[in-house]
Amino acid sequence: MKLTTRTRYAVRALAYLGSQKKSVVSLNEIATSENIKPKYLEQIFLKLTGAGLLNTVKGPGGGYCLTRDPRGLTLKEIMDAVGESYYLIDCLKNPRRCLRSKNCTVRSHWLKLNNDIIKFFKEHTLYDVCKKISNHD
Repeated sequence: MKLTTRTRYAVRALAYLGSQKKSVVSLNEIATSENIKPKYLEQIFLKLTGAGLLNTVKGPGGGYCLTRDPRGLTLKEIMDAVGESYYLIDCLKNPRRCLRSKNCTVRSHWLKLNNDIIKFFKEHTLYDVCKKISNHD
């Protein structure tokens, strides 16, 4: 499984935001800190805002803030918000598209691995990433 740049940047940017003492952080500060092009980060933040993970604060001193505590925000939710797929191979997502899915000798192994991957993303939170950045505890 290879995570998209969009997902990696989303997690990095949200971790930066979640590790800050101030509640509102500008897009440019996050982009600069995480070495992400501001226009690309803006597209990612549109998805995260649309999914309800971020709020936009307008005006001077404005920027973005998390809508939830990082402890309750799973990596899976972030991935879902930016449209990441968890499927290692297409036949796990759409078994009907594969003529061999009913008789495939390895499909059950791929499915178990895929379920373990999804479990990992459900069990780990943004806080787990944030505490590595700022040593919150």
